[in-house]
Order: sequence, then structure tokens, then C-alpha cells
Amino acid sequence: MPMYNDLFFRTNLSDIGNVPSPPPAYSSPDIIPHGTSPVPDPAGFFAGNYGSDVGQALVNRASNYIYLRMKNLFTGTQSGLASLYYSRASLILYPSQWRNNALMTSDNASQVPVSAQSTNGVAVTTDPFAWTPPSLDDNDHYCLISRVVTEQHPNPIPSTGSVSDFSEFILSNPGFGWRNVSLTDAGAPTFTTSVAYQQGSDRAPILFLLLCENVPAGAAVAFSAGTPGPVPLIDLEKTVVPQNNGSFAAGMHADVPGSYSTNITYSYWANGTSPPPGFKITLVAQYYVDSKIHLYDRLLTPHELGVPHSLRSQIGPQRGLTIGSHTTIGV
Repeated sequence: MPMYNDLFFRTNLSDIGNVPSPPPAYSSPDIIPHGTSPVPDPAGFFAGNYGSDVGQALVNRASNYIYLRMKNLFTGTQSGLASLYYSRASLILYPSQWRNNALMTSDNASQVPVSAQSTNGVAVTTDPFAWTPPSLDDNDHYCLISRVVTEQHPNPIPSTGSVSDFSEFILSNPGFGWRNVSLTDAGAPTFTTSVAYQQGSDRAPILFLLLCENVPAGAAVAFSAGTPGPVPLIDLEKTVVPQNNGSFAAGMHADVPGSYSTNITYSYWANGTSPPPGFKITLVAQYYVDSKIHLYDRLLTPHELGVPHSLRSQIGPQRGLTIGSHTTIGV
């Protein structure tokens, strides 16, 4: 049985790259929905667990981060561009049903560069696809379809109109992968909002904060962006609102490179609480400088900008300015 000689997606954990690929074709462990927070080191993490299927169900009303990985059977270094598509469940998944449904990364890219440095190396999309899937009826699911394009195998999406053509496509194209994925309400937020972020030309440390007004204790908030570049990644894990006097703030610092662009999603979990009148959540970006910078005397202290005590010690005597914000009111 011949072996494929390029980057390929497995149909299951026993697939070693033979052509035709072993059935079933709809359970690829290399299409990896991996929750609602980005992975700090996706290349190391997903190459390190290549022998396992670590995919998860998609979470309703949340931005889900989806990674792809490929084994390299090419002789030497190999690179390519990876894409991901989706379709509602269908018994026969003809390409016409998904070819126009490309998913995007947080920075609105439909193709992600991938590279494996040696034969049998594993290439991983370090920039994940980010998707808030539309809700489905009970017992329904989505189909995710992966594709990698290389110089040796451009893998065009075919126009298959017959069962025989479609069968040939499934058997002879390890540069594509399929995975059926269900939706779950477990851990689903009450709402998720996405907002564009543009860093501009300068590299700078930015403090990202969620400022909560009239948010009841016991509720929870989080935010994240999948686009790599900032150190650390823009990612505030789910944080429960403690007993408070009607206001709460949580956030994190990131050193953001110049020309960085992404979409940041922030989420809210009611957790059985009912928000009072005046409920408001604002995602803000703040820029801080020390006294050597000419702007210093015109700026505000972290306390004046609503920064929680847990983060003020990291800022020290610097002063800052809120350079951007986005608010959700009365959900």
C-alpha cells in the first residue's frame, strides 16, 4: 500500500499515511477544538500529544479555539498553508456544502502558515481558528473539514457531483481531514462579545481590563484573543466576581508588538444570578508610562483608572490612559 509523501491529516489514531486512508473518515484527531482559551505553546503541546485525541466539544455562545496538526511524510523540511471549513451535519458531505464556509483566526486570516522541520515532524497551526458556532437543535452536530496546501500538493477543493467522485476524493486526499463535532452548554457563557484591536506601529506594554458595574457576586467574566505575538497571550481566564459594592475589575498585562491586529472576545457567565439595573461590562486597553515620558504629568494613576489592587503593584508609580474601550450594557 503506497504512503503519502507530504503533510497529512489522519483519519484516526491508527492512520500512518497509507493511501487510501483507513476508515472512518470523520474522526480526525488532527482537527482539534480545544476550548475557549488559547494554548500558550501550541506547537509543543499538540506535537507532544500527537498520539492522543485531545479534541473537545464546541462550547455554545463562546469563541472556540480550533487547532490543526499535520504529520510530515515529505523528505526534509516542509511548509504549507492550512485552512478550516465547516458545514451543518449531512449524511454525504459534498464539497459544495462547505467550500464557501471558511473559518477565520482572531486576526481574520483564512489560511495559516505551517511548517515541519524534518521528516516525521509535526506541523501545528500556532494561530488557531476562532469560531462562535451558531446554535444547533438537540442531537445535531457540525462537520469540520481541514485542508493543507503545499507546493507538491496544492489540494484544490474539487467539484464532486457523484457518489463515485466523492468516494475517490475521500480515499485519495490525506491533505484533507474531517471531524464531526457536537455543541455543549456545559461551561457556556451567557454572552460573548467580540471587538477589533489594532496596536498601531509601536511595541508597548498594554493593560487589558474588564471593568464591571452592577455585576452580581457569583457571576464570572473572561477575555481572550488567539492571535500569537503578545507576551503573554491576551488571555484572562474565567474569573468569578467576589462579594463587592457593585464594581469589580480584572485584567492582565501583555507586551504587544507593533502592527499587531486581532479580535478580542470577552464573555460573561450569570451563574444563576440576576444582574440589577445599570449592569455594564467594559473591556478597556490602558497604556502606562513612567515619569521620564513627557505625557506623564497629564495622565492618571492606576487607582484613578480603576485598576484592581492585585495589578497596581505591577504598574508601580507609572501613570496611564485608557486608549480604547468597548461596553456591553444591560444584558
